[in-house]
Amino acid sequence: MNKHKVVTQIIAAVERSLESTRTAAKQAHETATHKESVAKTKYDTFGLEASYLAHGQYKRVLELEEAFEAFKNLPIVEFSDDDEIAVSALIRLESMEGDTCTLFIGPSGGGMKVECDLVEVIVVTAEAPLGRKLLGKWVGDEVSFSMDNSVKTFEIVEIL
Repeated sequence: MNKHKVVTQIIAAVERSLESTRTAAKQAHETATHKESVAKTKYDTFGLEASYLAHGQYKRVLELEEAFEAFKNLPIVEFSDDDEIAVSALIRLESMEGDTCTLFIGPSGGGMKVECDLVEVIVVTAEAPLGRKLLGKWVGDEVSFSMDNSVKTFEIVEIL
């Protein structure tokens, strides 16, 4: 799997999310500041709720802008099976049952999923519990985590 292609897919996904969130933030701001949103009674909270939504959308825009810049400026390190896992590692895990999972340790964007060469890649940050478990591990090491309401153990079979 081509790691540069995976990062390009992640950047494109962040960019799409950023554009839709900017649109939502703009709409929420327009709703919150519209003259019809002014409270007519002390029980009328529509304008207040709209302003909370606008604020939340604005914060999400800032988070996505940071993620976009972080991925654009991420140095892509080519790992080998003799290297330990660090940020920008693309990892393939396999369970005893034959289940596979492909993860990318990113600077942000945890939980995002992209498809590359018909393989789903899940972004995990170094700060996430799973990311902390993986950092410093090597090919052949095992890691356990919750998946589908059960704990599964995976072997690290490849680090790119």
